[in-house]
Amino acid sequence: MLHVRDIERSVSFYSVLLGFRTVFRLHADGSGTPEAAFLRAEGPTNDHDLAFLQMDDPAATVPPPQR
Repeated sequence: MLHVRDIERSVSFYSVLLGFRTVFRLHADGSGTPEAAFLRAEGPTNDHDLAFLQMDDPAATVPPPQR
């Protein structure tokens, strides 16, 4: 699973450039905006090979370790 900021952009990249196919999208809040997408590579019969989960908040900054 990959955490991404823009599911549509990520799905487009993997679909257009790498040949992945979308097999399922999750709209957890009932809206039309996908919050997760599951993709399958060309050939395999797996349920999915790649999953994206949209993260709305900026990544948390991690302070440097204390010495």
